[in-house]
Amino acid sequence: CGLADNAGLRVVAARVRRSAELTNLAGAQLGAELNTGTGIQRRHLSENLLPRSFLGGTINIFDSAVTLDYDLDWWDRKEALLQAALGEQRVAEAEHAEAQLLLATAVVVTYFRLQGQLAQAQLADQAVASREQLLRLTRQRVEHGLDREIETHWAETALANTRNQLLILLHDQKMTRHQLGILLGTGPDLPMELEQRPLSPERVFPLPGELTLNLLGRRADVAAQRWRIQAMSHRVDAAEALFYPDINLSAFIGLQSLNLGTLLESSSLTGGAGAALHLPLFDGGRLVANLGVERAALDEAIAAYQQTLAEVAREVADQLEVWTSLQHSREIQHAAVQATDRALRFADSRHQEGLADERETLLSRLESLRQRTILAQLDERQLQAAAILKKVLGGGFQYPYPTHDQST
Repeated sequence: CGLADNAGLRVVAARVRRSAELTNLAGAQLGAELNTGTGIQRRHLSENLLPRSFLGGTINIFDSAVTLDYDLDWWDRKEALLQAALGEQRVAEAEHAEAQLLLATAVVVTYFRLQGQLAQAQLADQAVASREQLLRLTRQRVEHGLDREIETHWAETALANTRNQLLILLHDQKMTRHQLGILLGTGPDLPMELEQRPLSPERVFPLPGELTLNLLGRRADVAAQRWRIQAMSHRVDAAEALFYPDINLSAFIGLQSLNLGTLLESSSLTGGAGAALHLPLFDGGRLVANLGVERAALDEAIAAYQQTLAEVAREVADQLEVWTSLQHSREIQHAAVQATDRALRFADSRHQEGLADERETLLSRLESLRQRTILAQLDERQLQAAAILKKVLGGGFQYPYPTHDQST
C-alpha cells in the first residue's frame, strides 16, 4: 500500500496526463500538414463555363494527390497557445505535487494520532490496574471498619470511569486505523499491524532561521498560481494575434483524369502552389469580446495569486504560533510529570518504611499516570503541528517556476 493507491491522487494524476496531451496537441499545430487522398467526383458542368460540346453536360473526375499546408504564424499566435498549454501543464503538475503533500501530511497526522492513542491506552490500562487495586484495598478497609461504605462507591465509580476511558481510546484507535487505511488506498482495514512507538517531538525537523517570501513562494500552490498567470498572459497574446492578418501557404501534387484508365499515366500529373491572406474586417465584436475574456481571466489569476500569498503568510504565522505554544506547554507539562514522579517515589518510600499505607502510593501513581497522559496528548499534538508546519512551508517542493518578472 502507498500514497499512489489513493483514489483522489489518481484523479489528479490523470489530470496531469490530460494537460500533457493538450500541450502535445498545441505543439502539433506549429508544424506543416501533409495529407493524401484519392477520390472520384461526378460533376454537372455549367453551360457558362465550357461549351457542352467540349466535355458534355456531366463528367467524372478521378484524382489522387498529396497536399501540403503551412500557416506562417507571423504573429506567434500558435506559439503563444503552446506556451499557454505548457503553463497549464505545469499548473497541473504543481497541483499534483500539492495533492501529494496534502495526502502525505494527512497520513502523518493520522499516524501520530494513532500513536498518541496507543500511548494513552497503555497509560489508561495501567490506571485501570491501579484503580482495581485501590478498590480492593478500600473494601478491605471498610470490612475492618477503617473507612465508610461510601468510600467503596467512590472507588467503584472511579474504576468504571477509567475503564470507560480505556474503551473510548480503543474505539478511537479502530476509527483512526480505518481512516489511515482509506488515506493509503487500502480500504478501512490496514494490511499491516502498527506497533506502538515512543513519541519524540525533540527529533522533529529544525526550523529555518528566516522565513522569507522567496522561501514561501516555493510552495506548490504558489508555484501553480504563478504558472497560471503565465499561461493566461500567453492566452491574451494569442487573442491579440487574431486581430492581425494570417497567411497560409499551400501546395499539392498528384494525378487527375476524366478517365480512370488514364489516371496513372504521366500526362495526368498535376500540381500547384499558392498563398492565402486572411484579414478580419467585421465579426460582430467576437474578437474584442474574446480578448476581453482572456484579459479578465488574467486579472483573475493575478488576484488569486495575491490572495494565495496573503493566505500563505497567515497560515505560516498561525502554525508557528501553534508550534511555539505547544512547545511551551510541553515544557511545563514535562516539569509536572517530573514532580509527580518524585511524589510517587516519596510515597512509595514512605509505604516501604511503614509510615503510610498503600493508598498514598496508588493515588500518587494515578496522578502520575494522569500527568503522563496529558504529556502524551501534547506530544501527539506537537508532532502533528510539526507535520502541518512542514506542509505550510512547502514540504520540500522542488519545481522550476517562473520568476516574478515572468509571471507579471
